[in-house]
Amino acid sequence: MAGMSTSAVIALGGNLGNVPATFVSAVQALHQSNACRVTAVSPNFVTRAIGNEAGDDYVNAAVRLEVACSPIELLRTLQSIETGLGRVRNVHWGPRTLDLDLVSYGHEIIIEPGDRLGTEQPDAVAAFNSLVSTQQAMLIVPHPACWYRRFVLDPWCEIAPDWRHPVLQESVRDMRDRLRQRPLRLSLVSGPGAEKLANELRSSFSSTQIELVDPSSSGEMQFWSGSGLLPSQTVLRQVWLPSYEEMEAAKQIVRAMLDEPKRLS
Repeated sequence: MAGMSTSAVIALGGNLGNVPATFVSAVQALHQSNACRVTAVSPNFVTRAIGNEAGDDYVNAAVRLEVACSPIELLRTLQSIETGLGRVRNVHWGPRTLDLDLVSYGHEIIIEPGDRLGTEQPDAVAAFNSLVSTQQAMLIVPHPACWYRRFVLDPWCEIAPDWRHPVLQESVRDMRDRLRQRPLRLSLVSGPGAEKLANELRSSFSSTQIELVDPSSSGEMQFWSGSGLLPSQTVLRQVWLPSYEEMEAAKQIVRAMLDEPKRLS
């Protein structure tokens, strides 16, 4: 690999077949790519599957790379490796042999197709939040869900604990440790269905696991619905739902925050 390089982190996941062996093959394929050099591989972790149709428990890991290609070129490489190792895309949050997610590319905010946003730009955070909420971009980096998924953060913390999120301005270790706090503080933006969602969350999780707080307070995360208005203040830890009727999606997201990944011996 020649020329300038950028550090990138890939999250690996799978729950079909011999997943640890599949991970070894994926890492080898990355290392053999002309544009990638593997510099660190985390241990494997076992995590609870997220989604009613997700199947058995997942194995998760993370890989740090030095890459000499664009984010889109790296994304295409990841998709090609997934396909070559048997990935089939037919069920959202469904069982899979291999999932390779680009979670960070240097310290850049990247939205493709579109421009890279320097963190010194005053509108960078607002633009990032806006495009995450629309779900329109082909690629968003940092991965918009990385900060609330323990199955991403725990392996990531093994290989790059001090990497700082350019929007949240917290290290990987900080983001993981925030999710260890109990109860987790969650808030809901007022709107149609918010009360129903609040009742559903309270019935699904104990008071020792979550605490629903007023949106004006500093909750760990905030749900808001695409059918309602955006919050008047920019809230960095926003989770967008197409509507507050999507109760199951919200519950799965909270489960991903509460999960305690187990290191695979």
